[in-house]
Amino acid sequence: MRRHSANPHQVALVVVAAWGSVACYVLGVPPKPTSAGQPPPSSRMTPAVMTAVAPPAIERVHGRDSVLALLPRDAAGNVDWNAALRSGVIRPRAAVPGRDSSAFHPGFGFDFYTPAAMPMAEAFFPHSGHTQWVACTSCHAAVYRYPRDTTTTMAAINAGQSCGVCHRAVAFPASTCERCHAALSMPPGRVTATLDDDVLIARPESVTAASARSYGPARFSHAMHRIRYRCTACHETLFPMKAGAGAMSKARMQQGDGCGACHDGTTAFGFVNCTQCHAGRAG
Repeated sequence: MRRHSANPHQVALVVVAAWGSVACYVLGVPPKPTSAGQPPPSSRMTPAVMTAVAPPAIERVHGRDSVLALLPRDAAGNVDWNAALRSGVIRPRAAVPGRDSSAFHPGFGFDFYTPAAMPMAEAFFPHSGHTQWVACTSCHAAVYRYPRDTTTTMAAINAGQSCGVCHRAVAFPASTCERCHAALSMPPGRVTATLDDDVLIARPESVTAASARSYGPARFSHAMHRIRYRCTACHETLFPMKAGAGAMSKARMQQGDGCGACHDGTTAFGFVNCTQCHAGRAG
């Protein structure tokens, strides 16, 4: 048999590729997904493709409570957003119209367990589930630094830090132990579900007293937006991932910024439809 000697250039390319994979693992930077590891087609549609595909039926439902009634739940009664994705109940877009979605990496599947002093407290963290919604920069390095040198405690989570930045605010609360600690099970009769996912938008100082008396503060429902868009569509491009940050104003919306990126009368109802968000008077 004829033996072929290795091409030095080919060897160099293999070494570089292998080192790149190791560096991504150590630093926590998601490598580019391979064809074998790609998520389902519905998870990686570009905004342009998704615009051409008929939206799921849930997007034609009006009313927050009616939408929430159609979403799957976990054992504790909380909305299971990833189950909604897998089942096709929702097909949220990765970016609002005209915005770049290149920071979205839904194919990254580095899921791992974090050790604990008590085996029952060992926690499972799925990157694959989180990257369906947020960009890597949403958590790294603002919430978790590189490499994995941030210690997570229940006290920090309950104080709205670490995982608590989202869990309890827009994702299932930390009291739903079995969602992360697989060795635990939910005690019979315990229900932690809440539909209070609305956010009252802080008024800018420029709002006049007369306007404040005419309309109450705007109410934002994460659920109504989340069935249409992934978190990364607005965070961090339009709004910082921090409660109370990014105050809205009519001028900002008129410029197509903030809520105005979609609420322009074409993609969604325009900002002149005041009572759609400002429901009720201030009192």
